[in-house]
Amino acid sequence: MRVAITHDWLSGIGGSERVLEQLLRLYPEADLYTAMDHLPEKRRQILLGARVFTSYLQKLPLSNNDPRKLLPLLPNAMGRFDLSPYDLVISNSRIAAKFVRTRPGQVHIGYMSSASRFRWDLQLRHLQARARTIPIGGQMTALLLDHLRVADEASTARIDRIVTTSRSVATRLGASYQRPIHVIHPPVDIDFWSPQQGVKREDFYLALLSGDTGARMDPVVEAFSSMPHRRLLVVGDNESMGRSVRGAASNVEFRQVESDEVLRDLMRKAKALVHATPDELGLLLVEAQGCGLPVITLERAAALEIVQRLDSDAPSGIFFEDRRPASIVDAVERFEREKYRIYSAACRESAIRFRPEAFRAQFSSLVSETLEESSLHFGRPLLQVSRETAVPCRIVEEQPWGVEEALDAVAATVDVYV
Repeated sequence: MRVAITHDWLSGIGGSERVLEQLLRLYPEADLYTAMDHLPEKRRQILLGARVFTSYLQKLPLSNNDPRKLLPLLPNAMGRFDLSPYDLVISNSRIAAKFVRTRPGQVHIGYMSSASRFRWDLQLRHLQARARTIPIGGQMTALLLDHLRVADEASTARIDRIVTTSRSVATRLGASYQRPIHVIHPPVDIDFWSPQQGVKREDFYLALLSGDTGARMDPVVEAFSSMPHRRLLVVGDNESMGRSVRGAASNVEFRQVESDEVLRDLMRKAKALVHATPDELGLLLVEAQGCGLPVITLERAAALEIVQRLDSDAPSGIFFEDRRPASIVDAVERFEREKYRIYSAACRESAIRFRPEAFRAQFSSLVSETLEESSLHFGRPLLQVSRETAVPCRIVEEQPWGVEEALDAVAATVDVYV
């Protein structure tokens, strides 16, 4: 059986790339198709020697800067891949990987790590943001979203089984697409994210800032700035810290972290992680809990399936209802009163079910079930995947795109939207 795995783009290592790594472990002979590949050489070990095919977007200058700026072109770029020789197609999709086209008789399983960012529930936010920067931005964005919505529905209809990361995302996907959604929690290396014997907790809280918080003061930073007796260590980069650095009080310290090892050491020493971002994957929370670290987090999305409440048999954290600084202050003070009830072992236990072995076992079972149903429907058996040692990784382009050919393909795509 020939297997193709599709992925939005390769530029860094995040939760979606960790899923990709486990899929490649399951199917070591699979070919990998992605719109753009700018993954640094030192990070390429997660590809496990897979052959990588890229689209015409690989040749465009913007592809190495911010792939999200090429969003309107992604459906066309992914749809141009010829996947007809494959029996099984697995799309690992945040936004675009599911746009690939399949033929009758192929099995397509889509692992969606989030409900697509341009779908119904975020449409108004996108329109408002564009209208502020361009006089006719709202109208232009509405037209673009219309086309993306049509492409999204058409591509999703071609998927045989949709799988996602959590029940909260499954609910949103089910409401959008009106079909059953399977849940398989994403993999986290719990052996790496683990406590260290002999390391004692210190008197500081830990927070991580993502790139979308820099335009305003982060609510966690604002909350701790009003609690001078509580120390907060904020981890991020210059872009994400932004205004938060300028408005923070002296009890808030900022630090750039260059590696997972350094972040893990901080998680092993902190009193608790404070997290105010609704997270559909929740991998940061799992990593913290794997280190035995209690979590104080927003009562949304994947957090509800990771952190055990105070009224449970083995609590592992505290929830707050909204992102107002006052709510965060209340949650921190509640944690200070109730922290004696939260044990490191309970935190660790809440993360164990996210082991990569569990992900691979559940995904393999779902694939086998889907293939069996397909073979009964189409009247032909499908072969098993062999598991020979993978060859060294190399990039192979789908076709020898030059800059002129790539620009021609962009022009053809733009014609669709005007």
